[in-house]
Amino acid sequence: MPRNGKSKERAAFEAKEGELPTIIVGDGNLHEAVDACMTIVAAHPGIYIRGTSLVRIERAKQLKLTRKLQVDDDRLLVTPVRTEWLTTELSRRARFEHYDRRAEEMRRVDIPARLAPLVIASTARDGVRQLAGISGAPVIRRDGSVCTQAGYDSVTGMILRPSGALPSIKEKPSKDDAVDALKLLAAPFEHYPFEDEFGLPVVISLILTRLARHLMPTAPLHLITAPKFGSGKTNVAQVASIIADNMEASLSPWPKDDEEARKVITSVLLNGHPLVCFDNVTNGRVMALSAIDCVLTATIWSDRILSKNIQIELPNLTTWCATGNNVTPGQDSVRRFIAARIDPKCEMPHQKSYPFEPKQYARVNRHKLLTAALTLLSAYLKANAPDRGAGPFGSFEEWSAIVRGALMWVGLSDPVGSQRALFQDDPVAQGLLEVLQALCARFGKDSFLSTEVAHCCASPFSDTEKALSGAMREWVPDGPFTAKRIGHVLRAHKGEMSGGLRLCKVGEDRDHNLKWRIDKV
Repeated sequence: MPRNGKSKERAAFEAKEGELPTIIVGDGNLHEAVDACMTIVAAHPGIYIRGTSLVRIERAKQLKLTRKLQVDDDRLLVTPVRTEWLTTELSRRARFEHYDRRAEEMRRVDIPARLAPLVIASTARDGVRQLAGISGAPVIRRDGSVCTQAGYDSVTGMILRPSGALPSIKEKPSKDDAVDALKLLAAPFEHYPFEDEFGLPVVISLILTRLARHLMPTAPLHLITAPKFGSGKTNVAQVASIIADNMEASLSPWPKDDEEARKVITSVLLNGHPLVCFDNVTNGRVMALSAIDCVLTATIWSDRILSKNIQIELPNLTTWCATGNNVTPGQDSVRRFIAARIDPKCEMPHQKSYPFEPKQYARVNRHKLLTAALTLLSAYLKANAPDRGAGPFGSFEEWSAIVRGALMWVGLSDPVGSQRALFQDDPVAQGLLEVLQALCARFGKDSFLSTEVAHCCASPFSDTEKALSGAMREWVPDGPFTAKRIGHVLRAHKGEMSGGLRLCKVGEDRDHNLKWRIDKV
């Protein structure tokens, strides 16, 4: 008898107008059944591909989320398609039949248990829509046009699920419109006592970055810091989220180590959180985690889900920010951060009264603020994103071209300028400067060996040698000063510059010991 008794007469997938399509299951045609199911999946209005996974959309309250995240119950998030759910959906959208040899006829059967897992694991996903993310606000496109049609936008891969009334954006907004929009966007922060000229550009940048994140492969972390608690740091993140999504941002504590950071990042990207704030980082902490550094400059995040022993790849389109009192990024992190510093100049800032509360202002005026943010972006992009001569910003080129450029175009200071203060506050960078200055004071333009440095530090005689000994404790925090240890740290910092000084390797002596010199640059 022919395979399944019908292989020459019926295909594995058959659909008649007005009826559910029929999928034949039986011995020998598993691959055909999987392909037929993938046709159903591709036509499903609620299934997408994100990274390497089939996904769908659910509200946060229906998902099992990590306890590390504080999330609004009504936030729409991405979740991987589960076997049980897909089994039910396939049963609703197709008729499964199996050839009954005894009755010599086709009989309707339940979907085989192994079919849905094979569909989820299949790499043949032609026709399934790619999902970038979910937006509660109209979606800005690279050409400056704005998608206001609810549903899936094939240009950007974003899903628009409007949260509140949608704004109407001019088809061709002018630069004057953009400048007026900036004034509206600055209104929630009118009474914020920013410490310098970069505070307002950084907080406006957070709003624009959240709305345009899908256009940029990477974006810097926005740090909001202050000398005292109760200064309104978290409100900045919440205002940006309220404008974009009409709900508060997802909050997380700062991870204690790289392993915890990796888990938080994977959870955030797996569910497609649009904006996450590491809230209330411990006072005075140096924020240095390699996992955070990695995610800020990575376009794709890869991780292994140990409970399932599977490797996943996720698009990295989350906007990251952090708040804390007198916190600073570590040396490798500084170039990945921009910062706004709030200084209320009072002992109890949480008791200080203001004419209005920023979050409440954003809720009441969301429509106006969202219109302003989209108008500013649209006007700049439709003007072909004119170059403002800001200079390069490595790893964040697209963010620099879109958000940074737009802010400078309407007259704000360069938000990247806030990094100067971060570098000055970085204890590692400050330690480097002190060591280079001490070496320069002791040896001047002359070259030196690690043995000479070790001798000066171990048995300091003059004031300059005592200063060098103290500075070198930044690099050799404990134990004796030996030529071997000094040589190791000198090689580790070869070529580094700070304060116009550079540590240079200038050759070897007759015994092949490295010679060093401090050059002024």
